[in-house]
Amino acid sequence: TTSTTSTSTETTSTETTSTDTTTSTSSTSTTSTTDANYDHSYAVIETQVGYYFSHDDGVRANGQVGGFNKGQVVTLKIVDVYKDGSEVERPEVNMDLINFNNNTPEKAYNSRTHINKQTTITDFKYDIPVYYGDMPLVDKSGKALTVTAYIGVKGDITLSNMVDSNDASVALSYYTLISTGSNTPANTICQITEEGLQVSSALDELDNLAAFLGDVNTNEWDPDNWKTTKMGRKIDSNDASQILAFYSKRTSHVYDDVSSNDIWNEILGDARFGK
Repeated sequence: TTSTTSTSTETTSTETTSTDTTTSTSSTSTTSTTDANYDHSYAVIETQVGYYFSHDDGVRANGQVGGFNKGQVVTLKIVDVYKDGSEVERPEVNMDLINFNNNTPEKAYNSRTHINKQTTITDFKYDIPVYYGDMPLVDKSGKALTVTAYIGVKGDITLSNMVDSNDASVALSYYTLISTGSNTPANTICQITEEGLQVSSALDELDNLAAFLGDVNTNEWDPDNWKTTKMGRKIDSNDASQILAFYSKRTSHVYDDVSSNDIWNEILGDARFGK
């Protein structure tokens, strides 16, 4: 359901070590210096978590770029290291050059084996390497710098790697809970069943992912959808009904030759992409 409040996501920073490691970098002027004494570069970044659908292939029909959002990198500092051991921080960096080397949520998700209702944290949490132009970003020790992405199946509020009637029930139960008494998204766990991966608290990143996946009728292409936490979402009876409708169609032989993506299009219509 369309959110009226977008909350900020947790920000984390990378750590660097004091060990120097020579790292090969591109000679492209946008990613490294042309100075003959230049040896390698390292970077320091601050990042924030992102939430994505497993079907996100980075393509947007409206011409916008999809996939992992470069906004996950909040700050960036690049330091050039020279052969004499001196280090010089680049006075300017172009944040538009941040990219993920054509990686997408769909590619990352499909790179792992997923078994329905036998989920672990590795089904959902991914460390995505960050690039600056064609230069992979590394810390001072040479370790690749990454952003944290949580990826799952649309409608899978139970974090079980599949969508079934349990997801509809959980969505409705969560809506009922936060509609009564002093319950709020901050103190109410969304994924409360044993059908999928257990959530430790109402503020767990996995519960933010569960809410992201269960908030099925919010505009997928909203520029802030990837970073909106549970606090900024409204999961209600409409979401529950639409999840149940998806499950009913997905398990019907009439839809054997219809993709899950097309089923969601049929259920949600233009609202799926905010048209």
